[in-house]
Amino acid sequence: MKGSSVGRYTFHYHLRSMVLEGALNGVWQLNEIVARKSLGAGTWWVTLIVMAPSAALLLSVLWGPHLEGRKKAPWFLVAGVVGRLVLLAAAWATSPWLFTLILAVSALSYSILYPAQNALYQSNYAPGERGRLFGLAYSGYGLTSMGVAVAAGWCYDRWPDSFRAVYPAAGVLGFGACWYFYRMRERWVFRPPGEGTRNPFVLAWRILRADRGFAFFQGAFFCYGIGFMIMATLLPLYLVDALRVTYSQASVMRVLLFQGMLSLFTWVMGRYSDRFHPLSLARWSFLGLVLFPALLFASAGPRGGYLTFLWYGLCMAGVTVAWYMGPLVFAGARDSSLYMTVHVALTGVRALIGHPLGAALYVFSGSFALPFAVAALFFAAGFALTFPAGENVRGAGGCRPRSPVAESASGGPP
Repeated sequence: MKGSSVGRYTFHYHLRSMVLEGALNGVWQLNEIVARKSLGAGTWWVTLIVMAPSAALLLSVLWGPHLEGRKKAPWFLVAGVVGRLVLLAAAWATSPWLFTLILAVSALSYSILYPAQNALYQSNYAPGERGRLFGLAYSGYGLTSMGVAVAAGWCYDRWPDSFRAVYPAAGVLGFGACWYFYRMRERWVFRPPGEGTRNPFVLAWRILRADRGFAFFQGAFFCYGIGFMIMATLLPLYLVDALRVTYSQASVMRVLLFQGMLSLFTWVMGRYSDRFHPLSLARWSFLGLVLFPALLFASAGPRGGYLTFLWYGLCMAGVTVAWYMGPLVFAGARDSSLYMTVHVALTGVRALIGHPLGAALYVFSGSFALPFAVAALFFAAGFALTFPAGENVRGAGGCRPRSPVAESASGGPP
């Protein structure tokens, strides 16, 4: 495998972690379907289940000051214990509210994991290899997710209560993913922060005020995210109630096809991000997503849904790479932990807006047409905001990734 020796060392652990993480994600892909079909969850319970992982990210802003300038390894164990082993309790889930509570607690781990992971990517991957190696590891994540989700859907179709065994097993595998990150040594740790306020909200505001390119980047992602969360809220309802899919058909659409496209194209998108800028990748991905609600609404049955999810997966491959790589590029020579916590926390804010908005538009209009149209408008707004973001990036020195890590990064394992 091409890359620096530090990059190869990091990829050794990164790929293994992402394979285990993919197994957990394969189970999570069917959360709302399980709640709807096996536990009889209504519209608002489904909304809460969809919203919980994203809304929990709002807490990320609290961890930023504790992560900046410090080793990240202990935080991976905290996330593994609190966020993953709690899924053992799913064996006793007999109602929508208990199932939702377990998933909400588990989702708290992501508010810690994302900033800590990205700091490792910044430290251990050189700029010229970062997107490509991330994309390759994410492909392993997608392939595992596909296989596990299809297998889980097959089990649920035959034994609806088997989710009580599947979720605890996924929690153990998810803890293993955190363990691999815990074992990974950081090539270098940023200098501890100097004196001054450690108020997370003040620090977040200072970053957005000082870096206009990053602020517009967040604005673009915020608009895209509202549209994404409107669609995420209504997808399980549309698949079950409008397209009348089975568990197996849902897993084929949401995982086999969607994750398949992610697996095939994330490494391509990563190479694009290395060569140009994550902002450029986000721009064209948002534009492609404008078509997603229309294609889904025009689907007359599962066959149309299959084609739509192929397109959705292609667009989201670009969004995924841009979501992870963007804060690293904008952080430049600074520890990316604070940039990523701002990025992740704003994901939580838009979750509190987008998910209820999608459910409300559907409930009050009695149709999927209105919320789908509103989602398309938000995708278009995200695309439009990438242009002022690009102007500010170019003004700061060009639309190319910036990093304190040398391109060669040819030293031994950290």
